Amino acid sequence: MITDKQRREAVDFLRTHRCLYEGRNVRNKTVADCYRCIMASRALFGNDDALCNLDSSGPGMWAKLADLIEGKN
Repeated sequence: MITDKQRREAVDFLRTHRCLYEGRNVRNKTVADCYRCIMASRALFGNDDALCNLDSSGPGMWAKLADLIEGKN
């Protein structure tokens, strides 16, 4: 279970960061490039690639996820 502090940190991260590779098909991503996203994804979903997979759904998805976490419509 995620704590309130972790939830706030995740929402802040989702609202203030973007994938370095958003909109680009890049095959040579490194863990160093994606470290913060991996940590946020792991904290929220228990999966290293969940935010990356969500990002591939289109722009603005991280902000929509932040809205869901905060209970906004």
